Amino acid sequence: MKFEGSRGRSQIAARRSRRPCSSLATWVLGLVIALGPTMLLAAPADQDVFEDFEMLSTAYGVPFQIGPSGSRAEFGGNARSSDVGAFRAFSGTYAWSVQNAAAVGTITFLDAPASVVEFYASAGSNPFAMTIEAFDPDGILIGSPIDVFGSAWELQEITGPVGHIEVTNSAAGDEVYIDDFGYSPVPEPGHALLQGAALVAALALTGWRRRG
Repeated sequence: MKFEGSRGRSQIAARRSRRPCSSLATWVLGLVIALGPTMLLAAPADQDVFEDFEMLSTAYGVPFQIGPSGSRAEFGGNARSSDVGAFRAFSGTYAWSVQNAAAVGTITFLDAPASVVEFYASAGSNPFAMTIEAFDPDGILIGSPIDVFGSAWELQEITGPVGHIEVTNSAAGDEVYIDDFGYSPVPEPGHALLQGAALVAALALTGWRRRG
């Protein structure tokens, strides 16, 4: 019969105590790679790129871009960014709006598709006038069109990859509005692996400190 001294038993216990941490780290790494930043981010302002449109004024039909090089989005179509007043905006007094009478505004991700897009939407004074459609980089509709009713602001979240978004105003009355717009580009494979490795390393270090 093999005899284990106190030192041998302590070494076996130490090895066993590390197994749960290792299993947890492996599980978290897989989850991070699978979900990317979407599992950690939950509001427009938390995304990599955020725009509240404050002090951004454009005319109808004049496109503009937001975001840094490599993560740009272009707002275009029959729409504008303007001072709509505190009553119309979700925050501040500025918002992006699509003109009435069957007008379409577009949001195109120029450099890389978006992994998640979040924003607030309102149909203004129209009881039903606003339809939001998201498309992947190949132009295929993602899910079903989103219909927005009335003036109440609704938080919208679209998971990608998203190539572009179309916002349609089918009414002949008021404009429809989008405010506090945020998105995160799809990370490159190497970047996702680095994110997962950093998180696993942090968890492992935390476990080591607790044992110490």
